[in-house]
Amino acid sequence: MQINIKDIEKDEDIYPRQEISHKTIEGYREAIQIGASFPSIIVQRILDKNGKEHLICIDGLHRMEAFRLEKKTMIEGTYWKLEVLEKVKWLTQLQLESARLNSIHGDRLTREDKRNQARKICEHDVKITEQEIADNLGVPRQTISDWIKDIRLRQTAKGDSLIQKLHLLGWTQQEIALIFGVTQGAISQKLLEMPISAKLIKTLLNQGDSVEKIAEKLSIDIQLAWAIALDGKTDEERFDIFGRTEYSDKEPVRYNVWNFVIKDPRLGIENYLGRIEGQIILNLLYYYTKQGDLIVDPMAGSGTTNDACLIMGRKCLSYDINPIRKDIKKIVPYSILPNETKGCNLIFLDPPYWRLIPNYPKESLSNLPLKEFLEYFEKLAKDCHEKLIKDGKVALLMQSFYDRKTEKAFLDLSFEITEIFLRNGFKEIQRISFPINRQTIEYQDLEYGIKNKILLDVNRDLVILEMI
Repeated sequence: MQINIKDIEKDEDIYPRQEISHKTIEGYREAIQIGASFPSIIVQRILDKNGKEHLICIDGLHRMEAFRLEKKTMIEGTYWKLEVLEKVKWLTQLQLESARLNSIHGDRLTREDKRNQARKICEHDVKITEQEIADNLGVPRQTISDWIKDIRLRQTAKGDSLIQKLHLLGWTQQEIALIFGVTQGAISQKLLEMPISAKLIKTLLNQGDSVEKIAEKLSIDIQLAWAIALDGKTDEERFDIFGRTEYSDKEPVRYNVWNFVIKDPRLGIENYLGRIEGQIILNLLYYYTKQGDLIVDPMAGSGTTNDACLIMGRKCLSYDINPIRKDIKKIVPYSILPNETKGCNLIFLDPPYWRLIPNYPKESLSNLPLKEFLEYFEKLAKDCHEKLIKDGKVALLMQSFYDRKTEKAFLDLSFEITEIFLRNGFKEIQRISFPINRQTIEYQDLEYGIKNKILLDVNRDLVILEMI
């Protein structure tokens, strides 16, 4: 099969050579000039993560370059697989095949090329064995083991880190085992090692290392490192130690107007649409829960509540219709809370402010008609009353605003949803004003407000409700 050379690409994730050999290319050029024949190069059609198709070279890059320099436009090629392959699903097999072919003929891979390819494969595929890599690269298994030792240690530490996080958040060993595809006994064994990790972290802290440096050194999540570093501390001590930065305060807010200028980057995933200030959760936990309490967040988004609970020594079960973290469970849209949340101490609700913020998923609450939006909270209020312990609390974060697009009226959602909870067995015990940082307001909104003499809505209410 003749293939146009200009259509073929080199994919750095797949092709094993770091550098091409100009000496080899010149040798091929001389052979072309005297009419020598060559075996087909091996190519493959793949789809990238955006669904765009590419034709990549798996084997024969030197020959292809020699043909190009000789002003040839076409070259004999063969597909590795006839179908178009999704790169993300086939990456390991493509890497292995490219390494194998380039190791058995032509200008063989250098030792450094093989080492780099082994590390690329291992970084992508945590389950692949050293023997499988060795068989394709043509080197001893022990050599592969030596080359990737640091990657394996980091991957193991990362997995252990997640196990420990989920355990601290209140997940059962059986649930954790399902995440990792291992037995409950294997998880139990990992958890027995937790005190060893805690002792090591505290030793490093005593030696003067920062929590951030320890997390990097041990390849563990920063939130887990903080949770272990703060173990045994009172809430006041946790605020003091965790708040020694430009992001968070060293003590809880003392009044019912909360205004945090910067979102603490250690809490939740940055740049996530709708991510709230983690300091809200830290203060909520301080005032309305105690260490060891179970917190539930059914609209978890970026995972801010999970991270804050780890810092403050609380358990947390969190859910989302589109979870983006392994410590957040998937929940059916508009459903009630799972049975496992029964007996919780506080439920944090940070729903979409109906259609105020665009670009939420189509199954989001924000896309419901207003009547159905409010009806959902009627169902949710009843469910919260059933799942909470006696004297349990709901913290509702909501913004009221003038809806210029649909209702063309001021929607006092904070009041309306609070009234729903009051009708369903709750009493309001506090209302906290939480203004939006004015720097985050879109410029066009400000221009519109100035032009039309309209006050812009920047206030949010954090309503604390207690079961009667």
